[in-house]
Amino acid sequence: MNMRMRLRMLVCLCVLMGWAAQVHGQRTTLEVGKEAPSLHIEEWVNGEALSIEPGKVYIVEFWATWCAPCRAAIPHLSSLQDRYHADGLRIVGISSEEKETVENFYNRNRDLFSYTVAVDQRNQSQRAWMQAARVEGIPASFIIDRKGRIQFIGNPHSPQFDNIVRAVLDDRFDAKLMVESMDVVRAIENARRVRNWRMSMSLMDQLIEVDPHKQAFLTLDKFHMKLVDMDDKENAYEYARSLQQEYADDATLLLYLSQMITLDPSIDDDKRDLDLALELAQRADQIAPPRLEVSAMSHLARVHFKRGDTRQAISLQRRAWMTARPEYKAPLQRTLQRYRDYND
Repeated sequence: MNMRMRLRMLVCLCVLMGWAAQVHGQRTTLEVGKEAPSLHIEEWVNGEALSIEPGKVYIVEFWATWCAPCRAAIPHLSSLQDRYHADGLRIVGISSEEKETVENFYNRNRDLFSYTVAVDQRNQSQRAWMQAARVEGIPASFIIDRKGRIQFIGNPHSPQFDNIVRAVLDDRFDAKLMVESMDVVRAIENARRVRNWRMSMSLMDQLIEVDPHKQAFLTLDKFHMKLVDMDDKENAYEYARSLQQEYADDATLLLYLSQMITLDPSIDDDKRDLDLALELAQRADQIAPPRLEVSAMSHLARVHFKRGDTRQAISLQRRAWMTARPEYKAPLQRTLQRYRDYND
């Protein structure tokens, strides 16, 4: 895990701990880690009727037409629905207003909505979700994982909301596990600060063993510590090769490891194994899920460029640019032009 990813994880922990402190001492029947309740809907205003089913990720948002922050969240939620629909994300916005009020608002703004809109059935969903979780303000969003468990309760405008959605889609986020691991994470940071490498690695291994998939990013941190902090290139790449085998079907982990080897500014060029970086990038590109396809292809192009194979870099970057959604094309095109300029 690079410093940016580590910071993101710590911020997520702060978000969760802040929410926990807010409801501490209050009697709640619905909280992070618990099974999501059923939906009670009077009218499906937009989209087909849905229920919380295993295998998909859901965002259940409570909103109202009169609420300005709720209206501001509509384009953001629609963007998430468009981006991650193929990965199994389903978003439903539930209002407890009169059916005619919601229908009229939707009909005036239907171009803004890419997700399901529904009217609560006599406030039953409001009671089962909002009141049970002691949440009073709107907009309020509940993120539900593929096993039907709630992983986030809070505002969709939260700075870490999108990161948590992505992590839940990739089965990388377990709110209860993160909170339970917080003391160990702090101990790891303290051990690294005093250069106690044995203690650091032991604690990392302890967390990874609890859940090798959800804690997989700690393996990146361990590799970085071996290579940079301990200055042990041979041992670091022996460990990286073991990760290549252990996580052979994990496109995200392979992609991030390749990116770290290729791009991390704290790694000196003479410590970059671009042969391994290429193998990792090629495998990630082969098995990438839809949401990672463009990123994996663009990174594979970058590794080829770093290795001096500019023609292959241009070919792959052009494919990534052509494949990307319109709103993501500009930076890909700039990189493509940089490769072409270098080749001229």
